Amino acid sequence: MIDRIESTPEPGSFDLSEYDFLDFGCSGGGSMAFARDHFSAKRGLGLDIDQNKIAATKAAGFEAAYADLSVPIEYLGKSRFAIMSHFLEHVPSPDIAGKIIETACLASTDFVFIRLPWFDSDGPLAQMKLKCFWSDWGGHTNHMTSAELYLILLRLRQRGLVYGFRIFGHVPVANANADCLIPLDAPVNQHHHNESLHGPKGAGALPFPCFRELIAMVAISENTDPDPPSILAKRQLLLQSN
Repeated sequence: MIDRIESTPEPGSFDLSEYDFLDFGCSGGGSMAFARDHFSAKRGLGLDIDQNKIAATKAAGFEAAYADLSVPIEYLGKSRFAIMSHFLEHVPSPDIAGKIIETACLASTDFVFIRLPWFDSDGPLAQMKLKCFWSDWGGHTNHMTSAELYLILLRLRQRGLVYGFRIFGHVPVANANADCLIPLDAPVNQHHHNESLHGPKGAGALPFPCFRELIAMVAISENTDPDPPSILAKRQLLLQSN
């Protein structure tokens, strides 16, 4: 669960119930602002393993502390919810991601919100000599698909740790001319398509589903509606618990 919280009591006496939400991988605080603004949240605690990102989150006006969230230890209380926004793609593997998701579920009373880049279409896009520009970023070590996320959440539900869940594709990518798609042989660590940098690419409708993001809402409590906030309206339901 939480490995070490900087400047807090010893593990086991740290009370998460003092916080409305936890932000796993808080980075610079942007996802904490999202949680505050779109989940009616008040006090949050950002958790990160990178001291520079912790400092940036604090500079943005939020509380933040060190945590290695893949290492389970004891703590007291629970927050109302946890958020993981563009965090899980940076962990070493789906197995580690699963442990972190379990930590988030155990530390929350209501729900867990997960948001990460879309990797499901990497294979079909490669056959068209295309890729999502984020698919070969050096920092993206975990290319988690909707199926992998579904199986992690299903097992947590079978263990009684979650009540239900829904998984969505967010912001459809319908055509090869979308700016998030670049030629397959373009250099690594690129951003949106720029023909002068990446060369030309074809156009035409994609014959398979493709999105910019993968989103999941995980209900811990039966009283929680597992739907994302309305700001994420360009979503399509892909998978859900029975």
